[in-house]
Amino acid sequence: MASETIDLRYAGTTCTSHPVIRLSNRLAQIKDSSDVRVVEIYFWPEVIPVEVAKMYASKAGFAVVEEKKLDDGSYYIKLQRE
Repeated sequence: MASETIDLRYAGTTCTSHPVIRLSNRLAQIKDSSDVRVVEIYFWPEVIPVEVAKMYASKAGFAVVEEKKLDDGSYYIKLQRE
């Protein structure tokens, strides 16, 4: 079972490097990949609200199996293909 980690806590300064755009694009790519079954995402909830991250995950065919707020204030969600 292949897995992938997406760390959106650190972004560039262009509009295409915004964490929401990066999350949307990467999950769309993963959706088309048959080998990735688990995705771990790290992000700042002030930049990407948790419910928005879950919505993108659901649209890509993933279910949230774990979520937690980390010590540095960032957020972690683990997704598994439905």
